[in-house]
Amino acid sequence: MFDISIGEFCPFVYGKALKAEDRKNGKIPVYGSNGIVGYHNEYLVNGPGIIIGRKGSVGELHLSESPFWVIDTAFYISGFSINELRYIYYQLKTLNLDKMNSDSAVPGLNRENAHNRVLSIPEDSNVREKIGGEIAKYDNKLKCNNRINQTLETIAQTLFKSWFVDFDPVKAKIAAKEQGEDPQLAAMMTISGKTADEIRQMPADKRKELADTADLFPDEMLESELGWIPKGWKVQSLKELVNIKYGKDHKKLLEGKIPVFGSGGIMRYADQFLYANESVLIPRKGSLNNVMYVDEPFWTVDTMFYTVMKRPSIAKFVYQFVKTLDLSSMNVGSVVPSMTVEILNAIPIVIPSEKSIKDFDQIISSLYNTKKVYECQNKVLSSLRDSLLPQLLSGEIAIN
Repeated sequence: MFDISIGEFCPFVYGKALKAEDRKNGKIPVYGSNGIVGYHNEYLVNGPGIIIGRKGSVGELHLSESPFWVIDTAFYISGFSINELRYIYYQLKTLNLDKMNSDSAVPGLNRENAHNRVLSIPEDSNVREKIGGEIAKYDNKLKCNNRINQTLETIAQTLFKSWFVDFDPVKAKIAAKEQGEDPQLAAMMTISGKTADEIRQMPADKRKELADTADLFPDEMLESELGWIPKGWKVQSLKELVNIKYGKDHKKLLEGKIPVFGSGGIMRYADQFLYANESVLIPRKGSLNNVMYVDEPFWTVDTMFYTVMKRPSIAKFVYQFVKTLDLSSMNVGSVVPSMTVEILNAIPIVIPSEKSIKDFDQIISSLYNTKKVYECQNKVLSSLRDSLLPQLLSGEIAIN
């Protein structure tokens, strides 16, 4: 191991301005200090690299495995293999660059100060690459699990939209009636994505299950204040389904295992919970569209609302509904984006039959249970990786 300054080993390079209106349609990620801020059709850096927040989110680190653009609120590092970059990325994380704010007005990272920080690294680049490769095993599995969970969440969102926004089973029944065909079979085909022949070949119990689900949907639509909705369904407000509660300050809580949520996600883990049942968390300040579903004991800080359900089996339905909304367009804050209880309570919602909601909850609960398995895996993997990292980076553990 030998000591070398950041400036000598992996100097920070300034990004280049690229206004939103100047970005052209493409697949090249554009990074700012807080991550991807858009996409463009050209790259500034042709290869993998590390992005370091310069203004705003000071010292925040991002690793890009493909060509990218960096705007002028960030620095970047390039010219290394992806595995060596991964090694550098985790070395930089040990330096707490986010604590190096040098500007009292707009948070800023001074490049000269950062360049003077010293890294203790293996002299052989092959060793650095091997350590990066070892870390990659964990990172790649974490990414794989996250992709699976994103797919599961997309399936749940698609199902909700089909049933309760676009009313596809209802429209299929109406169309079948007009053509003199079987409305129930039409709805079964729409719900399952199967052909009539495939449905007839299904096992009797599965076919009955599907038929029962199809029967939940009416074959008529009536006009309402929100437009045409299925007959028998009602337009009500969100307050009919949930009580919206304020989060509380967390600073006096001790360290523990209970997740503490802010508008950006989990902030820390504490020793107490604020609420222990299923809930939908809605930002009160900040990233208003970052709505979250929680089914374990949790604490929310005072920039978040949490919800208490007024009906059984309704939490996932409420979560998927709120996810369809553009809450940022309801912002009432002049400086910091803000939401109020009054605005949320008054949001109109089409409420189907209790049985429809219960069946929807049962179907997507299996998806959510699978998601939870992968989330638990990720906690274990992250813990293993983080416990190994100091030993790998310091050379205590040798990589053969």
